[in-house]
Amino acid sequence: MTGQPSGFLTRLGRHLPEWPTGLAGRGLMLRHLSNLLALPLAGDFLALGHSLALWRWQLLPWDRQTIDTVSALAKMVGQPALPAWTAEKARTEEHFVPAIQAIAEGRAEAAAELWMKHGAAAGNASWLGETGLFFLQNGDEARARMVLETTTLAGNHPVRLLLQAFLAYCYASPESAITAIRDLPEDFRWIRSLLEAQCLLRQGGTDGAGVLLKLWREIPWHPNLTLKLHDLLAPVAAPAPPEADTAVLIYSWNNADLLEKTLQSLAQSELGAASVLILDNGSADHTQAVVHASANLFGERLKSFRLPVNIGAPAARNWLLRHPEASRFRRLVFMDDDVLLPPGWLCELTSHARRTPRGAIVGCRIMDQAPRRSVQMADVNLLAPDPDGEFLIANAGGGELDLGLHDYNRPCLSVTGCCHMMDRERAMELGGFDLRFNPSQFDDFELDLRNALAGGHAFYAGRTAIRHCQRSSLNQADSEAKQGHIQGNLLKLNAKYTPEQKDELLRINRQLLWADLLARTRDLENL
Repeated sequence: MTGQPSGFLTRLGRHLPEWPTGLAGRGLMLRHLSNLLALPLAGDFLALGHSLALWRWQLLPWDRQTIDTVSALAKMVGQPALPAWTAEKARTEEHFVPAIQAIAEGRAEAAAELWMKHGAAAGNASWLGETGLFFLQNGDEARARMVLETTTLAGNHPVRLLLQAFLAYCYASPESAITAIRDLPEDFRWIRSLLEAQCLLRQGGTDGAGVLLKLWREIPWHPNLTLKLHDLLAPVAAPAPPEADTAVLIYSWNNADLLEKTLQSLAQSELGAASVLILDNGSADHTQAVVHASANLFGERLKSFRLPVNIGAPAARNWLLRHPEASRFRRLVFMDDDVLLPPGWLCELTSHARRTPRGAIVGCRIMDQAPRRSVQMADVNLLAPDPDGEFLIANAGGGELDLGLHDYNRPCLSVTGCCHMMDRERAMELGGFDLRFNPSQFDDFELDLRNALAGGHAFYAGRTAIRHCQRSSLNQADSEAKQGHIQGNLLKLNAKYTPEQKDELLRINRQLLWADLLARTRDLENL
């Protein structure tokens, strides 16, 4: 890369405006790489294509498509070829495709059975890599270890070493994990540096930021790395507890056991002077008893309500938003009834809300419930619409192994609705949540779209993470009826906005992301 990174990114933005959406997701990486390779490649852009493909290869060194792409680009830019072992062609296995299909569908039992019967002895690096990574993402330590212990690939095979490093990163102490990580060959130097930095950051101190700064100077084009590093180096005031102008709003329907865990977690949070409002949305289970018992956790700060029927998520949010009891609060946090919270989450969101404009809707990073080791949702941004003109959302790594690349704060188009803070009067001005998305799905996202068109934006506080006990509603569509409901609401969402409004939302989104990324890049250039 010639010149300053910010200058290169400015030129890149004229050709690849989606770039700041990030490189933390497997599918998103491939989209950016495909878009880049579709350009007339020369000079810095050709070198970037090779570097991006190499980054993807270091994360997925068994992926044949990536191997072929890196190899072709290496010849074009005069860079060293990939190591010889990548050229080894595993024999075709008739059970490999069913195994990959089981992994794609999340069928852990089938994936494990196919591995034990056929995969372990196959000597197939792709089978080993996909199966091992799948179990690591699922938080299945026992099966991940089983895969590594039963494979016939040599103990020093690079794919096996990478999976061992991932395993140590997920389950060993930071001190122990660093040993396995540093054993990775030089071919994996970028991912080795990222994992090492993560372990050092877990230990405290500044050594981790130093490792990331050195890595950033090698690959300053990586948006997630820029965002993460900038946040680590920027001085941040200690979060202050929320004042009495803040309330946490929860609505629940027939989810008593998870609601109880959520309330226990909430009670252990640093709530400051905030209040808690709970709506029993017509439950037929023992939700009412759980709500009554929560008075022992929150005392006078708790107000609870009960409806005779379930009115759905958008209406429940609107009911709480417009209730006289909510009128005395300036800031409201709408929260799902199945989350687990770190102690300081509300202080951190409140601090961000105080620093952002009134029209900002603040959310955080959503992690899958332990033992899963994956990010469920980060910041939500738009890609160019699909050929039919429908919204296309950037999947910034949802469901993939958390390697720390979502740990950043930035303005964005939308944040996930299972925990988001907003200005009450602003929400009222926007008209609240649209009832056409009853009983649930896209009502929170759609509110963020109206907010953006009205001059506001969302803010992703990704260094604050909560755990969502259930999978995202999109991932729970396990029947034709549920899939039909989601598709119906998606149709409503797309029909609500004109092509001109969609273009404007995309323009707003890109302007937000690019201005933020370029400003941070310039800051890092001056270090």
